[in-house]
Amino acid sequence: PMLSGCLVYFLVAARTAMGSAHDNAIVLQGLGIAPYHCSIDESSSLHIVNISPGQNRVLVNGVLLGSHPHCLCDGDRVVLGWAHALRFVGAL
Repeated sequence: PMLSGCLVYFLVAARTAMGSAHDNAIVLQGLGIAPYHCSIDESSSLHIVNISPGQNRVLVNGVLLGSHPHCLCDGDRVVLGWAHALRFVGAL
């Protein structure tokens, strides 16, 4: 089958780490991706983006996040670094 240009990542653990290091749950390569870029943590059915310490670029719906955690909602667009855009789809 033809690829649509989209990959699906399932968040199955309480903490899903993302970055360029090989021990992350989701390994991403590209401009602006740190070895341990950020994580999505699940707590009481809420999904919260936590940015790892450093100058890691994370935007949610076009807003640059600071060092504070951000709660994700269904349909949120998450940009990591300069090359990766993800769409968060909450549980149905």
